[in-house]
Amino acid sequence: MIPRTRYRVLAGLLSLPFLLLAMGLALPASAEDAAAPTPEAKLNELTAEYTIRYQFSGAAQAIPVAQQALAVAEEAFGPDHERVAQVLNDLGHLHQAQHELEQAGQLHERALKIRERVFNSDGPAVVQSLVNLAKVHTARKRYTEAQPLFERALAIAERHVPPTDPFLIGALEPYADVLRRRRNTKAAKAVQDRIKEIRAAQREKAGQGTSINDVLR
Repeated sequence: MIPRTRYRVLAGLLSLPFLLLAMGLALPASAEDAAAPTPEAKLNELTAEYTIRYQFSGAAQAIPVAQQALAVAEEAFGPDHERVAQVLNDLGHLHQAQHELEQAGQLHERALKIRERVFNSDGPAVVQSLVNLAKVHTARKRYTEAQPLFERALAIAERHVPPTDPFLIGALEPYADVLRRRRNTKAAKAVQDRIKEIRAAQREKAGQGTSINDVLR
């Protein structure tokens, strides 16, 4: 069984197709594909490998494979492709897990710039990069830089999901933490109250006493 804390990190680290691949749920390649894998297949293979290495051996063992994946993605798709941004995002997470915050910040900044161009500064991928970069700033105690990134991420997310969607909690929780650290207790409490409302709405929707968000906190 995957520990709940590590599962949450993995869920944020990778998109669903990559997680399925890492779990062995992808369809097997044909003999021809196995003999001469396409760049896409090679990238998927490396992504699965660094995901598994991170799960079972830690970030230090996963980083070299993620760097290989980045090189494959850049050569196959060019430096400004969304697949490159996804690997940059994952590599940023791995460096942050190693407390290598400067490298993590640079990787998330590059991923954000690519995604802003590709998705016209909108959509869940942009939200992901904004939140990840804000978390790095928070870890570096750069709260004045983190706060507007969280606020921008929330503004984008709220255009696409209902106000009680649990997706928002991923940005609201670290945003509340930054507000507390900046001694804006009133605003932090308002954000925390909103988180409670979202969880309550999810419990009511599920018709049970405990929601999945509470279980995975």
